[in-house]
Amino acid sequence: MPAEFYKIILCIVATAVGVGGLALMRRSPREDALLRWLIPAAWAARAALAVGIYALAPELVRHSDAVAFYLPETRELLRGLMPYNGFGTSYGPLFHALLAPGVALWSSAGAITLTMLAAEGLLLASYVRLGTFFGDTLRFRRVAWIAVTSPLFVYWNGVGGYNSVLIALFAGLGLIAAARGRHLAAGLAGAMAFAGCKALGVLAWPAIILYDGSNRWRRAAPIAAMLAILAVGALGGWDVLMPLKRQHDSWSGGNLWFLASVVLPGLHGSVLVSVLSAIALATAITAGTRRFLCLPTGSPAAGFERAVAYLVWILVVFMLLSKKSMLMYRPMLLPFAAHLLLRQSGTLKALVPVLALGLLATVQIQSLWLDEMIASRHFLTTPAGCAVLVADLVRMAALAAIGLSAWRSLAPGRPGGQPGARQSSSR
Repeated sequence: MPAEFYKIILCIVATAVGVGGLALMRRSPREDALLRWLIPAAWAARAALAVGIYALAPELVRHSDAVAFYLPETRELLRGLMPYNGFGTSYGPLFHALLAPGVALWSSAGAITLTMLAAEGLLLASYVRLGTFFGDTLRFRRVAWIAVTSPLFVYWNGVGGYNSVLIALFAGLGLIAAARGRHLAAGLAGAMAFAGCKALGVLAWPAIILYDGSNRWRRAAPIAAMLAILAVGALGGWDVLMPLKRQHDSWSGGNLWFLASVVLPGLHGSVLVSVLSAIALATAITAGTRRFLCLPTGSPAAGFERAVAYLVWILVVFMLLSKKSMLMYRPMLLPFAAHLLLRQSGTLKALVPVLALGLLATVQIQSLWLDEMIASRHFLTTPAGCAVLVADLVRMAALAAIGLSAWRSLAPGRPGGQPGARQSSSR
């Protein structure tokens, strides 16, 4: 059977375990205790699966970015070469340094996947601890369970070892540190979202820097220092713009411009779309920022809720309005979207958009063939193309629903979500 079939089965099983398990546990008076043990157990099982795949059947993941890019580039770093100078890369200046310890111990993409799983585990553990700090442990554990069992994490992090979980990690740590009043640490996390992963990490900066009306300079200082270091490096001949140069012409499915180009093929790759994409993104992010800044900060818990909604808004509009919206980007949205949706409603129905993204986590359009597919009307004239297009439409509808929830949460007078959100942990 084709590998795609097994991927879809994995998505179905993971989603069933996540939603079915949570539905059963919500009926138990011991739900919190069950989640406390089952979350790390699920994570450990996935780590064991990753070791098994890369040790016994690495051919299953031979096309992943971890195999094609992260591993050979990290080996170059271990040989003493530097990114942007000694070897070319599309990633942040410290990305390979984060991967190097694992690769030094096990020269395999499996070590990279375990590093991504470690990042996921750190994010979820820190997130649950914040829930304890806020006195809302149960809801935070529910979100962590949905995340650890979601195909977005199970496949993209725990099988493929893709790196967008690092953006989720540093964005999450930044918001958590700000909620606890550790503003320099929040700024450092924001800097690492870029330096320790890739340029998409800048999407976390507005929510971290603008977290509340005070201490903004302290949160911005580490980010400014990192940019200053890169500027000095550029003056010294370090090609710090290399990642942007490698990606500026990229296109993918999963965004509104792709849909438009399916109907009007001439739009694909056009300068017009590049300009419209930049304008649309700037407009949407500005609108969300104005709405965010009008909200009162409130308590630490309310401040965290408003910042999560703002971050979700930025991530969603980027995924819908940018020219490149790869499926492996979705993990950086997952925990924040699940948090937002469960905040607004305690029912599992609220999670339908997240579940839809999970079920279709691996049904993707290959960017390498996008030119030919659009030119040949593949998505409108072939059964396989139509099926992939329908899946893409469902994903974009799910993203739009999540974005609408974020927009509503940023409405004045609703800093923490909809009225009744305090009852979201009730059974």
